Amino acid sequence: MIVLTFALVGDIVAPTERGRYQGMFGSVYGVASIIGPLLGGVFTDRPGLDRLVR
Repeated sequence: MIVLTFALVGDIVAPTERGRYQGMFGSVYGVASIIGPLLGGVFTDRPGLDRLVR
């Protein structure tokens, strides 16, 4: 999915702006890979939140 995103940016965005957009998408993927597991751990460790998945 990451490769497809960068390919689409390469097709849609002008070459002068391409680095900026690819940098933004890369930083979003980096932040999400850190925050996602942390939030998952919070949801699984807190008592009472298991009702959300029932």
